[in-house]
Amino acid sequence: MAPKVKFEENLPSGEKITVIIEGQKISKERIVQIMEMIKLLGGFSEENNIKSIKDIIWSSIVDLFGDGTWFSLKDIHSLLSKRLDIKITSLATYLHRFVKEGKLEKDGSRPYTRYRVRKVEKSLYE
Repeated sequence: MAPKVKFEENLPSGEKITVIIEGQKISKERIVQIMEMIKLLGGFSEENNIKSIKDIIWSSIVDLFGDGTWFSLKDIHSLLSKRLDIKITSLATYLHRFVKEGKLEKDGSRPYTRYRVRKVEKSLYE
């Protein structure tokens, strides 16, 4: 099955834009072009100007579970599937990357793995 990227945006005028890109080789440039088109039409407010699917997933995790609440892959998938057309296996890959980057803590093993946003401790010298 070919990868698919779906954009949905409600414009301030009340119009709704939905764009789906599907194909074997979806380029980053094409995604940026679609996002720029939506922005020109009045979409994507400045605080929601997100550059990648990874950014969308991370900002959603922080918004929903940034208080340190533990969540599962199924929890975040059920919430994100309303906003993104993403497979659970793809989402699992992103969560694994966030763990490797030190953004998330992981506890347990499949199928009971839980995640939470890692708290950043600030240095006294910053």
